[in-house]
Amino acid sequence: MDTQKILEVTAVEAHLDKTHPPTLHVTATGNASSGSQQNPRLERREYVEFPADGIQEYDFLIDGSAGPGTDDIKSHEVEDFWQNPPAELKGARVYAQTNSKEDAI
Repeated sequence: MDTQKILEVTAVEAHLDKTHPPTLHVTATGNASSGSQQNPRLERREYVEFPADGIQEYDFLIDGSAGPGTDDIKSHEVEDFWQNPPAELKGARVYAQTNSKEDAI
C-alpha cells in the first residue's frame, strides 16, 4: 500500500504538557484527496542536530493512493505525544502535499 503525505493540513495545535516528564502534544487536522485513503498519522522528523529555529517538523502521512475510490475529500485528525523533547523546542510544523502549518508552544 502506498504511503504519501495527506493532501492539505488545515490546522495544527501544539502545546507542552508540564508533566513529569514534559510532553509535547501535537494535534493536526487535514484533508485526504480520497475517501479510500486510511491510517492517517504524524511522523516526527528525526535530526542529527535539533533545528536552530526550535521548530519540530512532522509529515502528515496517509496510506492508499489518491486514485480510484470515492472522490470525496475526507477530513482526518491525528495526534502525537513526545516525552522529553529538547529544551530549545519552540513549536511544531506539519507538512502536507500542498502546504504546511505551524504552531508555537
